[in-house]
Amino acid sequence: TPDRKGIKGYLFRTNSGAFVRFEKFEICHVKYPNPLNDYYGQPSASSALLSIQSDIAAQQWNKNFFKNSAIPDGLLTTENELEDESYSRILEAGTKYQETGRSHKDMEFGSLKKFSREEILAAYSVPPGVVGILEFANYANLVAQRQQFWQDTIVPKLVLVGAAINHFFRRELEEIKLIWDVSEIPAFRGDEKERSDIASALTREGILTINEVRKKFYNLGPSCF
Repeated sequence: TPDRKGIKGYLFRTNSGAFVRFEKFEICHVKYPNPLNDYYGQPSASSALLSIQSDIAAQQWNKNFFKNSAIPDGLLTTENELEDESYSRILEAGTKYQETGRSHKDMEFGSLKKFSREEILAAYSVPPGVVGILEFANYANLVAQRQQFWQDTIVPKLVLVGAAINHFFRRELEEIKLIWDVSEIPAFRGDEKERSDIASALTREGILTINEVRKKFYNLGPSCF
């Protein structure tokens, strides 16, 4: 419920249709920017709404197709006038079967599904290999896709949530800030030997101290020695 000064409060609609009112200070509103509205966020699904709807319709069409014994819809046509006896034995009066529906090949069903899938994944910034689509995948680019997923998708979401929480509690927490620790995420740790070699080189060349390496690469406290 916004006014000229901004959001005054929030109305939550329950399953029964009733509304519950919340004051502005009771809700931490985490949202993606919406170019059409300063107050309401825009979910990722909105940019892929047509693709999602198309995919649902395609799934339903596919279900009905096989429910119909995989036979496309069609008509029985003839240029002759049917007698009662011929009508009961319909295919013996020059009657032909004419398809009115489309087959999977005509509809390019596989291409349609692939296109919808790629648009939906793009809307959520999810690389194909992360959800098990291995069409062009190998070990190397699967590792890279997982790293990309964390770096370009998950971490920005964490930053967004963290910024919203820090702003919401800015008066109560004052100098305390929420910071996400992603050092133990496997996708960021990389190859252990490679990391060890880099850490050794940095300390050997005097670029980082041992304690700085412990913190940066292993999230450990200062050495006791």
